Amino acid sequence: IGRAHAKKGESDKALKSFNKSLVIQFKHLGRDHPNVAISYNNIGNVHLNKAGAGFGRGEYAKALEFFEKALAIDLKKLGPNHINLIYSYNNIGAVHAATFKPKKALEFYKKALAIMLKKMGPTHPAVATAYNNIGLAHDGNGDWVGALKSYQKSLAISIKQLGADHPLVASTYNAMANGYAYYEKGSPK
Repeated sequence: IGRAHAKKGESDKALKSFNKSLVIQFKHLGRDHPNVAISYNNIGNVHLNKAGAGFGRGEYAKALEFFEKALAIDLKKLGPNHINLIYSYNNIGAVHAATFKPKKALEFYKKALAIMLKKMGPTHPAVATAYNNIGLAHDGNGDWVGALKSYQKSLAISIKQLGADHPLVASTYNAMANGYAYYEKGSPK
């Protein structure tokens, strides 16, 4: 129910449902069960979406708090290379990207990518998204060469796996065009 409310943009209802779920999970599974980590990621995403909708930096801090809780549980219970860690690493990277900390975002996006490559292989569409995120983080750091390399990897995978007219392909072309326009004007790197 919480995800349905979140998809409809009903943040308060989503949080209420996710918190009810947590109470039940705590009672029956304990506070450090991997299902609790999933709930923490869901709650963090609601706060991240609220922040992106203009509700302020406090929502970013709440999102980060829940993503870090999820990561701690998954590391403890599932180990450092489990596929569930991808979600926490990507989510933490997204908070850092949104709060203008591209170096921190890059650190977490790369951790997610490393697990993806091991668990999904180098041509999975999720890997394309990871390369796109890494490209955006490089771009935020002023590293156009690194950004372009990542965008090109994303583009190659996306076109092969999803087709030339997929929205991820369009998003990658858009990021590349913005980079070219910015860096051709004589901006750094």
